[in-house]
Amino acid sequence: MIEQDISPHPGKVLVTFTIPCTIWADTIHLVGDFNDWNKESHPLVQHEDAWTI
Repeated sequence: MIEQDISPHPGKVLVTFTIPCTIWADTIHLVGDFNDWNKESHPLVQHEDAWTI
């Protein structure tokens, strides 16, 4: 799921990515052209019910 919230910085938004913990993985990373496809720069954090960043 992707959630968007208002940012305290004008012209920007806060984005939260959530993946349910029913997806089994040791690690999950968010990659894309925004981080030059660097698989180490944006790791998700595992919580009891979901992975988030």
